[in-house]
Amino acid sequence: FPTRRSSDLWKFSNPALFVKDWHRAPYLMEKEIAKGNRNLRRYGMIVIDEHHTVKTPDAQVTRGFFQLRAKKWLMMSGTPILNRPEEIWTCLHKLYPKMFPSYGDFMKALASGSSKKAYSVDAMAELKGFINSISLRRRKEHVVKDLPKSIKVVRKIPMTPEQRKLYTRIEEKFELVLDSGEVKSIMGVLPQITRLKQAAFSPELYEGSKHSAKMVELRAIVQELVDEGEKAIIFSQWSTATRIIERELKDFNPAYVTGEIKNDYRCFLLDPGFTEPTFMTGYQFLPDERQVLHHVIVYRVSGS
Repeated sequence: FPTRRSSDLWKFSNPALFVKDWHRAPYLMEKEIAKGNRNLRRYGMIVIDEHHTVKTPDAQVTRGFFQLRAKKWLMMSGTPILNRPEEIWTCLHKLYPKMFPSYGDFMKALASGSSKKAYSVDAMAELKGFINSISLRRRKEHVVKDLPKSIKVVRKIPMTPEQRKLYTRIEEKFELVLDSGEVKSIMGVLPQITRLKQAAFSPELYEGSKHSAKMVELRAIVQELVDEGEKAIIFSQWSTATRIIERELKDFNPAYVTGEIKNDYRCFLLDPGFTEPTFMTGYQFLPDERQVLHHVIVYRVSGS
């Protein structure tokens, strides 16, 4: 049901299958409860994908999530725990409320006696064992056996003199920061490592020249693939770097996609403008960005 109307959560008395963007559903559930509507449907089974997104106990989405009711639950995720082990509490509390009634008690059970910021080795091993006992883990090779094995090739590319000079300067500053004791945790190290990686990519990221040994090698690799009739997908964690790659590979007419694309462009309402009952036999879509848009999915929604 491609709709956001909260009444849909209990409107249908006996649907065989109910499909819903569940990340939106908990907000709507809490909204209805706040209005005094507690006649919430109890489902036979709720299947939740990406359950790790509900990890903060006092968040609005979590409060609504706790209001969902079902006889059976199936929670799926490729990353059950993103950062810290306590993030799994919301899931465990929903599945086993008597075993995991309190977030505070859960944290105390995980904490090491010597430090509140450290985790007990024994408690972590016990938690891991419990999660494994209630989980069914499937790797890609378990379910997709006809895929060819991936081949990883590491190419070591000598940096240009400008890159090497920039890299060495950042590296020396990094060592001074480490020696001074300013860095107290791994989070303080990550920005320094990122700067080193950016220097190895291109001096242009530091307002230097556009000449980069990595880009020269990348262009040669892409040219080889194109000559063989192959296609390539190139990733980068920095949007500025992807713009550089797009510019340097412009001769290959690359499609460019980032998370900066607005959702209004990807998903929007289209009003055909009919003012009276009309039979529509077809519709033609003429996208502006044919390199990016490869299909269109259309849903019919009610006028309300």
